[in-house]
Amino acid sequence: MGRLDNKVALITGDCGAIGVATARHFAAEGAALAITDATSDGADAVLAELRDVAPKIVFTAMDVTSRDNVARVVAATEQAFGRIDILINNAGISTYGTIDTITDPVWQRIMEVNLTGVFLCTQAVVAGMQARKYGRIVNIGSLAGKVGGILTPHGQMASSAYAASKGGVMAMTKTLAKDLGRFGITVNALAPGPITTPMIETVDPELLAFITGLVPMGRLGRPEDVAYAAAFLASDEASWITGHWLDLDGGLAMA
Repeated sequence: MGRLDNKVALITGDCGAIGVATARHFAAEGAALAITDATSDGADAVLAELRDVAPKIVFTAMDVTSRDNVARVVAATEQAFGRIDILINNAGISTYGTIDTITDPVWQRIMEVNLTGVFLCTQAVVAGMQARKYGRIVNIGSLAGKVGGILTPHGQMASSAYAASKGGVMAMTKTLAKDLGRFGITVNALAPGPITTPMIETVDPELLAFITGLVPMGRLGRPEDVAYAAAFLASDEASWITGHWLDLDGGLAMA
């Protein structure tokens, strides 16, 4: 028996390292999966990797910044599986640099994907969850949304645009938890520190080494660390937890 047996999970941004790890672990815990990403690039490889552990899985390209696109994918998922029990808002993009380097298009794109995308996907699944008096929503935020970019001698980790978008996710998580609790829906978020994904490959190696040295656990996070925590918050074991941000940073925030 898995902790997510007979549950249907919709996961966004699933062709990235965290998305794949989350889908793999959710499948191992018994969930049926509807996985999405902005394009179908890489989807075949992801599906090939997951089919052995996830017999009930579909992939659909979805632009989280498009209300119409999100609505169509959610409707198709509900038709295919009967419902959506769990939403993992994982889609996100990042940028680095000081405020003078952030252009208007970069700012707008970060906000559209990281913040508006969470809003649109959540809004699209809520009606069904409210009708069934059950739902689990987990937003993948960031440590930057709580403390901002970490200033180091080698530069700043995370830009003001990225930090602001994830701070917005933090505020939205708490507000949604208050709005939706009476319907049996929990809304929580994870605040990962630096995770070994392609998103941080563009970070200056000296900066990354400095940040790693600040982590009491002595290492960067792994995608699986995020997946394990997301599965707990999506399970019935966490039915009395809502509006919570769980730090996943090896102790970095307290260091």
